[in-house]
Amino acid sequence: MDIKYNKNGQPRKPQVFTEKNANGNNNTKPIKWTKSVVIDILTQLKAESIEKKEEVYIKSLFIEKPYSYDMLALKISDYKMDKNIARLWKDIKEIFENRVIKGAIRGNLNAPFVQFLLKNKYNWKDKQENKLNVSGNMSLGELFDKVKQKK
Repeated sequence: MDIKYNKNGQPRKPQVFTEKNANGNNNTKPIKWTKSVVIDILTQLKAESIEKKEEVYIKSLFIEKPYSYDMLALKISDYKMDKNIARLWKDIKEIFENRVIKGAIRGNLNAPFVQFLLKNKYNWKDKQENKLNVSGNMSLGELFDKVKQKK
């Protein structure tokens, strides 16, 4: 899906959270979370992610939004089978993941902070070395005998 721009060349903001009531006041309650609304919001967030190059934490985009990161994530999971929504969400998360990695490589970000973000937000894992421990009443000779029998 292409990013839509207004006449000033700025990315278009989805008009889904302000609605005039009978008194002419703006309601802050969101209207129905449809698939197209979620796509519009994700498209806007992707444009903001690209524009705000100094941001390394995805939740910083939600500070002035009338919805939270958790609410959007919940709505995204409602439409998880939609390929456009899945692609946009993945793109946004990859923008921030790449920014964290670049910041770490350049030495611009605190190493423990980077390690925390990569492990907790992007599912990175430390290298694990597993050691085989043998316990019980079996001697090593008996263990080798059993292995030979299975061959």
